[in-house]
Amino acid sequence: TTTPYELGGTTTEYTLGINEVHTVGKGFLDTFTNLSLFTMVVNDWGIFSFGIILAAFTTLKLKKWGFLILISAISIPLVHFFFDGSWIMYGPRFWYEMSLFIFILNILAIESLIETATVKSQELFKKVHKNDYPIIKLFLNFSIYSTLIIISFMGLLTWFNKPKLYEDLRWKGIHFLPAYQEDLNNFNFAQNRLILAVNDLKISNSIVFVENTGPNWWTYGVPLFYTSPYLDSDVIYALDQGEEKNAELLKYFPDRQVYIGNYDTGRVELYQK
Repeated sequence: TTTPYELGGTTTEYTLGINEVHTVGKGFLDTFTNLSLFTMVVNDWGIFSFGIILAAFTTLKLKKWGFLILISAISIPLVHFFFDGSWIMYGPRFWYEMSLFIFILNILAIESLIETATVKSQELFKKVHKNDYPIIKLFLNFSIYSTLIIISFMGLLTWFNKPKLYEDLRWKGIHFLPAYQEDLNNFNFAQNRLILAVNDLKISNSIVFVENTGPNWWTYGVPLFYTSPYLDSDVIYALDQGEEKNAELLKYFPDRQVYIGNYDTGRVELYQK
């Protein structure tokens, strides 16, 4: 069985594990690259996002299940250490899996920080009455959370509002890492010329063979997104694999019109059986 990854030419026998292509050094380099960039974008807090977690585990009191979450977070990049390729596009491979654990750890660390700061404030200002404890805690909660929310909101605005000067990029020289929302337009060779052409021609109850232009993910990967996994959609997109294999597929859909299209140009024409 051929997997979509093999069909797209994105994996080889050296992709997983430590070998002559994916060495230990390359594993460290990929992991370091991914983590260093992750600190730049997570919550838009930068290194502070990890700093408060470190502080919580070294100087503050944290419940035992917090350590379980930390171990889970660390295990994700550890597993990806054995995967060849940082491939920094849409975010490196383990960003999304790791983010949830980081968010939970951030909340636990902040709550622990507030609790510790409240107690220390009472010790520092011994004249403060015990009844003022809730007020101190409320003030710290409001101050810390409002500051972090403002920072996150400003980062979100930056994502949607690209500066006029491209030199103001939040990071430079890193290919396939979108810095702004508009960078996702036609990102990583994904575009919809063929899909729009099929829609403009009002093609229905049909199979559209997509010309095979080489080992890449986008030529068929993008059109495949518009095809039902049950192969019951109005238009089925199939990769052109030559007359013999195409004929085998067409046996299952004798009542459909057949076209052939080009992903890059959007050209669509009747398929000559």
